[in-house]
Amino acid sequence: MKKIWLLGLFACSFGGVQAQSHGERKLVVVTFDGYRWKDVFRGADSALFFAKLTGSKDSARLVDEFWGRDYTERRGKLMPFFWKTIATQGQVYGNRDIDSKDNVTNPYWFSYPGYNEIFTGYADTAINSNDYPANPNVTLPEYLNGKPGFKGKVAAFTSWVAFERILNKDRSGIPVNAGYTEFTGPGRNSVQEVLSQEQFLLPKPFGIHERPDAVTYLLAREYLKQQHPRMLQISFIETDAFGHQDKYDGYLQSARNNDAMLKDLWNYLQSDPYYKGQTTLVIATDHGRGEGPDWTHHNNKTPGSDQIWCAFMGPYTPALGQVKGVQVWQKQYARTMAALLGTGFDGTAAHPAGPLISAVVGPKASHAVAGTGKQAASSIKVLPTAEGDGIREREYLVNALVRIADPVLEALSRGQLHKTMPVEAAKPDFRAYSTHLEAFGRLLAGMAPWLELGPDDSPEGQLRKKYGDLARASIKKAVDPTSPDFMNFCNGRQPLVDAAFFAQALLRAPTQLWARLDTVTKKQTLDALRSSRAITPSYTNWLMFSATIEAALLKYGGECDKMRLDYAFRQLMGWYKGDGAYGDGPEFHWDYYNSFVMQPMLLDASQVLQKADPKNPDNKFWDDIFHRSQRYAVVQERMISPEATYPPIGRSLAYRFGCFHLLARVALMEALPKELAPQQVRAALYAVIHRQLEAPGTFDPKGWLQIGLYGHQPGIGESYISTGSLYLCSEAFLPLGLPASNQFWQGPDMPWTALKIWRGENIGTDHAL
Repeated sequence: MKKIWLLGLFACSFGGVQAQSHGERKLVVVTFDGYRWKDVFRGADSALFFAKLTGSKDSARLVDEFWGRDYTERRGKLMPFFWKTIATQGQVYGNRDIDSKDNVTNPYWFSYPGYNEIFTGYADTAINSNDYPANPNVTLPEYLNGKPGFKGKVAAFTSWVAFERILNKDRSGIPVNAGYTEFTGPGRNSVQEVLSQEQFLLPKPFGIHERPDAVTYLLAREYLKQQHPRMLQISFIETDAFGHQDKYDGYLQSARNNDAMLKDLWNYLQSDPYYKGQTTLVIATDHGRGEGPDWTHHNNKTPGSDQIWCAFMGPYTPALGQVKGVQVWQKQYARTMAALLGTGFDGTAAHPAGPLISAVVGPKASHAVAGTGKQAASSIKVLPTAEGDGIREREYLVNALVRIADPVLEALSRGQLHKTMPVEAAKPDFRAYSTHLEAFGRLLAGMAPWLELGPDDSPEGQLRKKYGDLARASIKKAVDPTSPDFMNFCNGRQPLVDAAFFAQALLRAPTQLWARLDTVTKKQTLDALRSSRAITPSYTNWLMFSATIEAALLKYGGECDKMRLDYAFRQLMGWYKGDGAYGDGPEFHWDYYNSFVMQPMLLDASQVLQKADPKNPDNKFWDDIFHRSQRYAVVQERMISPEATYPPIGRSLAYRFGCFHLLARVALMEALPKELAPQQVRAALYAVIHRQLEAPGTFDPKGWLQIGLYGHQPGIGESYISTGSLYLCSEAFLPLGLPASNQFWQGPDMPWTALKIWRGENIGTDHAL
C-alpha cells in the first residue's frame, strides 16, 4: 500500500512545469549515505549477497534483479541510470580497480564529519560525533545563500534529521527539511501537504530520526518545481541504515531505488526550461564501510571506511566517464561545486576549502551576451565560461603543470628516469638515446619562469619550493657523469635540440635554477652544454639551438662561440618572409616552428646578448625581432577558434599547446600589443590547455604524456616523436612566471578575437606588420 501511495504522488507531482528560462547556472547535489564504492563499481558483493539469500523466500527474485555473470552486468542491474547515463555523459571517481581513488580527509570516517567536509571543503577535527551541536563552520549552501543571485535560492531536503545541525539551519537561514519534519515553506502545494502529513503514518524502520528516502525525494522534487532553487541538496539515508541493520538485500534495493530517483530527477531537470542545459548533477557519499562481517560498520578502526566515490554530470563538465589513475579528496567537492555554479568558495583563512577537482571544472558553457542574460545568436560552445576568473584559472594551470612534471622530476631527482620512463615512439629503440633529455629539457624550459618566482608561505609558493628542489636535484642527476641518469648531450643529433631547451630553462630562472646549484653541478652543466658543440646544426631552425646554448654559456660561463650566435641571427634575419613570420631555412613551411623554436629562442638569446655584450653588432636586430614577435603573437591569438581549437597544420602536432610558445613568451614579457588584452590571452590559453589536457588518453595510467593532439593518437607522431618530445607542451605555461598580482591574472575573462567575431561583435580590422 505504501508503494502505491508513493507512486501516485510521483505521478501527480510531474505536471505543471513553469516555463522560465535563465542563463544562471544551477546545481543539484545528491548524497547516498554510507554506500560503498565496491557496490557502485562491482555490483552486488557475492560474499554478502549469497550469505543473505540463505533461507530467503525472495532468493529467486533477488538473483534475477541483482546478480549477473560479471561485475558490469551486476552493477548495471543495481544502478542502471548511473551506468547508462552518468558514467557515459559525466565523470566518475572512486573505482579503485582502475586506480581511481577518492578518500575522506577527516580522521573519523562517519557521517557528520563527512558531510561537514563535503560542504565546507575542510576536515574539522573538532566535529568528532554525529551528536555534535550546530556546525560552527560556514557551509557552501550558507555561503551561497548570502550572495546576490543565490539569496533565497538554496535549499536542502534530507532523510536524516541531523542536517538541521550540519547545515546550521537557524544561523544560515536556509530551508532545511530534515527527517520526520513537516514542510511549511512558501508555495506549499497539495502534494507537499499530503507528504508532510502522511509521512508520520508510515512505518519507521530506522527510528524517529531517519525517514524513508522516497518521502525526502518527493518533497524535494516539488520544491524544485515550485521554487526553482539554484542549489538544491537531497540527502538519502537508507543505504547506511540497512547497512547498520545487516540487511544487504534492503541495502541493494535502496541503492536501486535511489538510482531510479536520480533518473526521475534528471529527466525532470531536462524537461524544465529553467534547468535544462544549465544544471549540474553531483552525486557523492559521506563515508565508506567495512568488508565481510564488518560491512555493517564504519569508523577509523574499520578498514575501507575512508574510501568513497563521487560523480559529476552536466553541461560544464567534460564527459570523461570513469577517470583513471587519479586521487581526489572529499574536501575538494565544495570548491568544485561552487565553480560549477560559476562562483568561488575559499572557505576561511583558518579553514581553507580544498582545491578544485580540475578536470570537472571549466568545460563547455554557452557564453551569455554581456548584461542581457540571453544566449548569443551563434550559440557557440566554448571552454571556459566568461564567469571564469584569473585566480581560478591560475590554480588550474599550476596544478596542470605539476601534473605534467611529476613523473619526470620525481623519477629524475632519484636517478630513476631511465629506469621508469616509458618510450612511446614509432621505433622506440631508435629514440631511447635522446628521449630522456627531451622530457627534462623541454619540461624545465616551460616551468622555469614559474620556479623563478621563488618560494613563499602561500600554497603555490610552497609548491614552487617543492618543485624547485626537485628541479635542482634533477639537474644534478642529469649532468653528473657518474649518475644512472646522466644525459646524452653529444652523441647522435637530437641532443643538440634538447640541450638548447635545457639552456633556455637556465636562462629563464637565473636565481632559482642556476644560482642555487652547487659549484660542481655548475661546472658539470657548462661541460655538458659545451659537449653539444660536437653536433653540427642543420640549415634550419636548428641554428637557434646552437645559438641558445651559446647564450647560456655566455651568461653563466663568461664565454661563448660568438660565430654560432652571429650566424644564427643573420640567417634568421635573411629568412624573414614578412608579416611576423620566418622561413624554416630558405623556404616557408606552414607549421608552428616560428613558435615552437625560432621566435622564442631569438628573444631569449637576443636579451642575453644585449646585457652580456652591449657592443655586439647583432644587437641591431633587436627591434625587428621584438616587433615581429608581437605581430606573430597577434596571429597566434587569432588562430584560436571560439571552441578553443586551432588549425592542425604542419609537423610536430604532438607538441600540443606548445605551439603557443611564442604567444606565452610575449605575455610573460608583458609585451602584448595593444589589441591583445592580457585577460583575453589568458582566457584563450587556458581554454586551449584545458581542452587538450582533459581529453581522455592524454596521460597514461602512471601519469606520463602520450602521443596525440587531442587524447592518445599515436598516428599523429612523426618518426622523431617520442614520449620525451611531448613535454614541449610545457612552454605554454610561461605566463605562470607572472605573479598572481599581475594584471594578466586579474579581472574577469575577456573573449578572444575569434570568439568576439563569431558572436557577432563589431571589432577593428587586422593589419600586416
